[in-house]
Amino acid sequence: CSTVTYNDNGTKRKVMYEGSLGGMIVPYGDPDIGWYFKAYLDSGDYGMGTLTSPIARGKDAPSNAVLLNETIADYTGVPMEIPRAIAVFERYAGPEYKHQEMGQPNVSTERRELVVRWISTVGNYDYIFDWIFHE
Repeated sequence: CSTVTYNDNGTKRKVMYEGSLGGMIVPYGDPDIGWYFKAYLDSGDYGMGTLTSPIARGKDAPSNAVLLNETIADYTGVPMEIPRAIAVFERYAGPEYKHQEMGQPNVSTERRELVVRWISTVGNYDYIFDWIFHE
């Protein structure tokens, strides 16, 4: 779990309290004797963080994204660094307000979102996680 805060002129404000990833199951549904019991819990069985994929700017995230390295503990507890593990970027989220009075200029504003993205590759599956912060 993690708590995200920001400094608002000396006051610490919570943006997200205890963000975490829930369990993810991959049921195969094959009735064959060798497969019927298999249902992988990708987030718990394999470790989504240790399988983080480096993000390619302009492909996995916008070209203006800020890419951050990540340091986590590997399966034995030893620190390991994953380059370009997290992307932070702002994106257009549609119109926030729009009004037009007859004979008056258009008044409109846009909505923006701050996105924090990471990608984890477990076997043949690529999971893209976006934490989206609205204005």
